[in-house]
Amino acid sequence: MKLDSKDEESWLELVTIYIFDKNYAESIRAAQESLNINDKKPRAWGALAVAQGDSGHKDEASNALLRTMDLDPENIAWSFTLGGLYYQDGKLEEAKKNLERVVKLDPEFTVAWDFLAKVYIALGDSTHAAIAQLKAREKI
Repeated sequence: MKLDSKDEESWLELVTIYIFDKNYAESIRAAQESLNINDKKPRAWGALAVAQGDSGHKDEASNALLRTMDLDPENIAWSFTLGGLYYQDGKLEEAKKNLERVVKLDPEFTVAWDFLAKVYIALGDSTHAAIAQLKAREKI
């Protein structure tokens, strides 16, 4: 599909469509087209990160998420996503750092507590894992 548009939102909508179709090359291209129009839009960097992560390009996805966090530091969704990506990639200390930031800023974020517990378990820290699991359960 070819889009002759200078509307970055149209490109971002295409990212979503291509991701659902598992057409990752086109989803990355659409995200990059959106960024060519406006590279200061956190949502465009986030879309690029999702497309890259889903296509298996974890390092590129991490870099895009770091850029997103620079542009939108108050949005904890980016830290949560980056923490999850680091966890999947076995970068446990980085995952821990991001997920601890999330639960500090939003102690009610149950899923973040669950992921943080998994990270602590993987790091061999059963005490903090138990605390995180309890925190997750008390928020339900």
